[in-house]
Amino acid sequence: MTIKKGEDWGSRGELPEHAPIVSSDRELAGLFTINRNGDTVNLAGPEHVGLSPNDLVTNVPGTPTADLARTVSARGTPSELRQGERTQLPIDLTVVTVDDTDHVMAASLVIRRPFWLGAVDAAMNASFLGDWNVAPSGHPNDGRLDVIRADLSASDRWKARSRLASGTHVPHPDIAIRRLKTHEFQPDSRATVRIDGVEMGHAHEVRFIVVPDAVTIVI
Repeated sequence: MTIKKGEDWGSRGELPEHAPIVSSDRELAGLFTINRNGDTVNLAGPEHVGLSPNDLVTNVPGTPTADLARTVSARGTPSELRQGERTQLPIDLTVVTVDDTDHVMAASLVIRRPFWLGAVDAAMNASFLGDWNVAPSGHPNDGRLDVIRADLSASDRWKARSRLASGTHVPHPDIAIRRLKTHEFQPDSRATVRIDGVEMGHAHEVRFIVVPDAVTIVI
C-alpha cells in the first residue's frame, strides 16, 4: 500500500540472501522488465533490493544519478546491508514512454533545452536531482510523481538556482508543481529527455505511469 499522510513508512528486516545491491538509480531501474496488458502496466523484478549510497553528486548530463539513495538517507555499505536487520522501505517506480520506447525510472525524468534555457519540465520520484532539492515535498511511495514546470526569466532563473540546494526555490509563481499518477508531455523540439540522469535524446511525446509499491529497498 502506498503511504498516506501521517502514516509510518517502512519496517525493519534483513536483506534476503540473494537480493541484489545497487548504488545508482539506473542500476535499480535496470533490474526490472515491463509487462503491459492493455492499459495495465506491471513490473517484473526482485522484491527486495539493497540500496547503498555512493559519492556521486552531480548534475552533469549523461551521468547516472544516485538521487533516490540521497532522498531516503541510505547509509549502509554493501557488506553492512548483508548484516542483521536494516530499514526496509517500499517505493514506487515509474514506466516512462519516450515516443514508442518504454523505460523504467527510479528517480527522475527531466526534459530541458541545453544550458537549462527556456521552460524545464521534470517528474520526480526522488526529492533530489544531484545536489538540488528539486521536489522538497515529494515522497517516493505516495503513488504519484511531483510534476514540475519552471518557466523563469533569466534573473529569476539564477535566483532559483541559488536556492535549489536548500529546496527554497518554491513556492514561486512561475514554478508549477502537481502530484500526478500519469501525465503526458510534448517536448520542445530543442529539448532532450533524461531519465535518471541518462540522456535519451529528443522526443515528440513523453508520458509516464507510476507503478506503486514496485519494490522494497533495504538501506
